[in-house]
Amino acid sequence: MTPDLIEKIDDKTDIIFKMLSEVIKQGIKIGIFKQIDVWDITSLFWSNIHGIIQTQTTIDYLKGRTTDIESLIRKNIELMFLAIKV
Repeated sequence: MTPDLIEKIDDKTDIIFKMLSEVIKQGIKIGIFKQIDVWDITSLFWSNIHGIIQTQTTIDYLKGRTTDIESLIRKNIELMFLAIKV
């Protein structure tokens, strides 16, 4: 990976992390999410999504198969939101 590519990935990561953080902040503000630490829950969301992508792409590559990663991520997000919903 080139330094330029790493910088682009870091920039996109920051954008997504900030967007997710804002969604959680707004959800807390309007009362649909529990009063929770925004940094902690955003980090958990991000770690789960990153883990799904990393694990599934590695497993799929090694086993020669294709997984619907998008579907797994959607299910994960739904479960995470249910966990913090009031």
